[in-house]
Amino acid sequence: MPQPSKPGEMVSANLGPSEGLPAEQVKRLQAQFREGLMALRRQGEWPDVPTPTRRAFAASASGRIWERLDYEAPETAILAGLAEHVRGAWSRLRNCPECHRLFVRNRKQQYCSARCSMARRNRTRTRPRSRRATA
Repeated sequence: MPQPSKPGEMVSANLGPSEGLPAEQVKRLQAQFREGLMALRRQGEWPDVPTPTRRAFAASASGRIWERLDYEAPETAILAGLAEHVRGAWSRLRNCPECHRLFVRNRKQQYCSARCSMARRNRTRTRPRSRRATA
């Protein structure tokens, strides 16, 4: 994995197919992502979203414009990308009423999985029904 040779030097986050992050860095990123989601759920805000060290716009020969964001380390770029995906799905992000996990809702989906949906359905189906008093 490329490492900066001087403090403040930027590193490309484009890792080749044979390159990858070590397992301990992946676990650290997963923990940071989980913490961000939990803060988002509790406080409505994701603290410490990484900001790019450089932002540039470029145009291709066909006239398409794209944005390039550079970060100091690949881990920072990955975390920023995950946060951006969450932002893009924000309007569909829901808490499961059964297990309280976050999930991205599809159409009218109310639960994160069929398992949670079935658990709720079974619980409401097996509740004792109140009987009418007979006079």
